[in-house]
Amino acid sequence: VGLLIGHFLPGIGEALSALEVGGISLPIALGLLVMMYPPLAKVRYEKTRDIAADGRLMVISIVLNWVVGPALMFTLAWIFLADQPELRTGLIIVGLARCIAMVLVWSDLSCADREATAVLVAINSVFQVVMFSRVWGEKVKGREWFEDRFLPAVSPLAMIGLLYTIVLLFSLQGEQLVAQPTAVVRVAIPLVIYFVGMFFLALGVAKIVGMNYAQSASVAFTAAGNNF
Repeated sequence: VGLLIGHFLPGIGEALSALEVGGISLPIALGLLVMMYPPLAKVRYEKTRDIAADGRLMVISIVLNWVVGPALMFTLAWIFLADQPELRTGLIIVGLARCIAMVLVWSDLSCADREATAVLVAINSVFQVVMFSRVWGEKVKGREWFEDRFLPAVSPLAMIGLLYTIVLLFSLQGEQLVAQPTAVVRVAIPLVIYFVGMFFLALGVAKIVGMNYAQSASVAFTAAGNNF
């Protein structure tokens, strides 16, 4: 859908560019906020201290995110894009940019450990101020209202925000993607290998060390998630 919008409405890129402040796209920022809020609102932050104290979880996540992932992407970039320095550099940078937004939605949809995901995301970024919204909500209306009424009402916003952001991103680059199909395929191949490889590697390592499904899913999604 995003490619079609970008291709058949070529002026959409300029129109969206006009809605930037300091190089930040306001429409994309809105999509990210809408997408991230529901999963973060579900996290019980009083449990995160115990999660952060789990040395096994922390070590595995840090090694996968900051050693194995970047090294794998660096290798794939040189294998598939040795003759394309700009694309190769971009791919390597993607390998270093850990995801802090969409990974929250993927983890939530897979019923992963929300608290573990929040802690692992926090390690890769400045912890989101949104966390305080749950504390405030529970103090004002109580936990039962927050979990039984508020969370079910806002949960669908995560998927809406995800789809909106993806469509918007592809709309912005629609013309370039359609005009350079060969470059798209060459970049897509190592990306697919990376994401699939990192996901199942992380899932396997988590299972080997005895993590349950919820924690294994959190480790796998955070290890395979990268910003683009």
